[in-house]
Amino acid sequence: MARSSYLAVGLGLFMGVACSANDSGGGSGGSGAGGAAAGGGAGGTSATGGGGVGGTSATGGGGGVVIDSSTGDADDPDAACTTYTEEAKKPAVDVIWLVDNSCSMTDEIAKVREQINKSFVPTISKSIIDWQVIMVSARGSGSLDVCVDPPLAGASCGNNPPKFTHLDCEIGSSDSLFMASYAYTGSGWPPMFTCNTTGGPINKLARFDATKVFVDVTDDEADFPGWDATGFDNWALNAALPKGMFGTAQSRKYIFHSIVGADPKDLTKTCNTTGQDAGNAAVAPGLEYQKLSKLTGGIVRSICEADWSDIFNSIAAGIVDKLSCEFTLPPPKDGGTVDPSKVNVSFTPKGGSSQEVLQDNNKPCGQGADGWQWDATKTKVLLCGATCDKVKGDDGGKIDIVVGCQTKVVPPPK
Repeated sequence: MARSSYLAVGLGLFMGVACSANDSGGGSGGSGAGGAAAGGGAGGTSATGGGGVGGTSATGGGGGVVIDSSTGDADDPDAACTTYTEEAKKPAVDVIWLVDNSCSMTDEIAKVREQINKSFVPTISKSIIDWQVIMVSARGSGSLDVCVDPPLAGASCGNNPPKFTHLDCEIGSSDSLFMASYAYTGSGWPPMFTCNTTGGPINKLARFDATKVFVDVTDDEADFPGWDATGFDNWALNAALPKGMFGTAQSRKYIFHSIVGADPKDLTKTCNTTGQDAGNAAVAPGLEYQKLSKLTGGIVRSICEADWSDIFNSIAAGIVDKLSCEFTLPPPKDGGTVDPSKVNVSFTPKGGSSQEVLQDNNKPCGQGADGWQWDATKTKVLLCGATCDKVKGDDGGKIDIVVGCQTKVVPPPK
């Protein structure tokens, strides 16, 4: 019999779930009776190395670690294993709104002001996610200014940290992508309009590990020099500091949603509903914004739609659905690597007992699978189907990701 020693990272859910990058535990094993620990004789064991059966010792990083040790056959995939459980942080999202202040946007600005509290905030605030909203647009009570009301904002269009910050930056018809970069640092090439980043700038507010969700509201096209879809993505991935804030080309950490002047029935055409709803005649379909949405998995909606509550609900629900069931697997602190074929997942509902969650690769995650799958990079565990719904609905539950034992899978259909 040999000891099976491996790492288990438990993701605790207390009003939220997310990954934790804390240490996996460590320490020196106690002395055993004869034999060298490193050689696997009768010496002590450590949390990070092999050893005999003389004793165990471990220390956990960040917030208390629960260790459950037992022995088993290393060749038996069902053998008992050592478990390290850490309480994790909530998944985080920074929602950055970019609202065009040009003269054709009166009706759209009024709808943003109404729906952000009526539809967007109620949906996202019921979730387990750690969220904040950053508004980038001219602030004020004029018809072309954005004034967000309580409860999201403070009184008189004011900030309400840590949930809401309004950066008073005037956005023109075609420069929202550039203005996003300007508001990110509060400096750079002088913008065409004014930008007061008091309370920010964005790089002081945004969390490195948070998913960044941009929502651009405009009736025109992005044609500010150098700031089309390609220019913005290049800035986000390669120029914005600290490096990696928005992820990489292989694994972006940002999503771009577009509420633009496209015809709902043909996104390549400009919408015009002047005869039905004055103020919704668009200038351009916003093809560059649409490119960013397609690139990052965002949605595209039309400013000519009558029901903006559905637009805002859809954006908020998409954020909740995506982040509530994604868990990043932190790499071992000792510099080793995780074998993706030796990862298992369990869920412990509030007040209940642990339940195994099997890996289900028989169908795509959003098309009938019930269990968990890897993302394309095999760095994130994705919960699927009823399992995802169960976890989202239990703010006192706990997810454990156990590394070291052969993955248990749902059998293929016969």
